[in-house]
Amino acid sequence: MFIYKIKTEKIILQKEVDEQLRNLREKDTMLIQQSRLASMGEMIGNIAHQWRQPLNVLGIKNMALEMNYKAGKIDDKFIDDFIKDSSRTIQHMSDTIDDFRDFFKPDKQKEDFNIYNSINKSIEVVSDSFINYNIQCVVNGDHNIILNGYQNEFGQVMLNLLSNAKDAIKMNDIEDAKISIDMTQTKKVIIIEIKDNAGGIPVDIIDKVFDPYFTTKDKSQGTGVGLYMSKMIIENNMGGKLTVKNGDDGAIFTIAFKYKNIKDKKLC
Repeated sequence: MFIYKIKTEKIILQKEVDEQLRNLREKDTMLIQQSRLASMGEMIGNIAHQWRQPLNVLGIKNMALEMNYKAGKIDDKFIDDFIKDSSRTIQHMSDTIDDFRDFFKPDKQKEDFNIYNSINKSIEVVSDSFINYNIQCVVNGDHNIILNGYQNEFGQVMLNLLSNAKDAIKMNDIEDAKISIDMTQTKKVIIIEIKDNAGGIPVDIIDKVFDPYFTTKDKSQGTGVGLYMSKMIIENNMGGKLTVKNGDDGAIFTIAFKYKNIKDKKLC
């Protein structure tokens, strides 16, 4: 009777543990989805910035077409140039959509990718907002480091970290704003450091920045899940490590991947 009772309690306990694990997985899935939706919202704003100039160009071309038509100055060359220029502008807008869409394609399997190229794609996505806030962004280090992992997810992490640095710079009204990304590789590890000069993270909250729903922004400006999702992607999905500390001028986010993620073991 006593043994039966113990077995019954173990079964009940196991069911409770399984239920808790299932709830945690569902919570993580929901948080990731919320973070991606927030990122998509920011990307829509960036697309609007990217499209503003080509839309203005198309508007000017249409005005020129109307004026030349009324003046009787339209000939075959004018039409040919108009079509070529307009098509080129429209293709640029289409390419912009493709670039943004690629960030949200789920990676089905790990692949080898160039870290420098992936980082530059993320920078391109936020380039207009960097220009708006006079933020200089530089990438230093080896441009030929190859990583084995999920390229799109890595790009989302970089996008989150860049956006986070931009928001800190904006919040603190930093002049001569700068974000630097330093890449280094040894025989054992790849290190990527994202640094800003926004003044750093207050010591009383720096240990909480990766907690879900934690944010210092207004509720209308952020959900507080971007850094949490970034840490999950790097550590759970890609086997790396994401940490943060304060430097002399601002925050330093560090991504580290061990030897097993490095494609070419001869690189040093």
